[in-house]
Amino acid sequence: RTLALPGKGRAAWPAWGATGGSLYYVEIQMGNGPDEGTIWRYDMQAGKAEKVADEPEVEGSPSVSSDGVLLFTTWAQSQSCHLSTMDPGASQPKLMWDRSLSLSGAAQLPGGRIAAVASDTRGQKVILLRNGKLERDFDVPGASGRPVPYESGLLLTRIDNGAGRIHVM
Repeated sequence: RTLALPGKGRAAWPAWGATGGSLYYVEIQMGNGPDEGTIWRYDMQAGKAEKVADEPEVEGSPSVSSDGVLLFTTWAQSQSCHLSTMDPGASQPKLMWDRSLSLSGAAQLPGGRIAAVASDTRGQKVILLRNGKLERDFDVPGASGRPVPYESGLLLTRIDNGAGRIHVM
């Protein structure tokens, strides 16, 4: 079945809410200028959606922690990418990470850590953050998309010679 989602743009990057009763997604508006994105929360039982984040940049790759904190990427006009968070009930996001990296997705991990797939002029990597500070980074050629917590590690999409594979890290 197809969900009847509001808006005129494309729906992309779905993620489950903390309890599994809500679906977060990004509505992408493509126009004459830079693309814009709005994050929505869709209540699966009620069949209704509400805007959660509507910043002037493109929002992408939402993920929600077990305590309901929303994490998402934003693209600035300068083509740099940031990580932002929103606490439950907050009306404005908080900037968490602001570096000249291209981020394709991020996930919240136990213990307040965040894993993100990033790229820069040297290639693709996975970065681990704690309290908004870089804890560690790993070169992972071909890494793409949003990392998924798995046991004590991560699952990643990795593109090798044009073929997508799931990589356990």
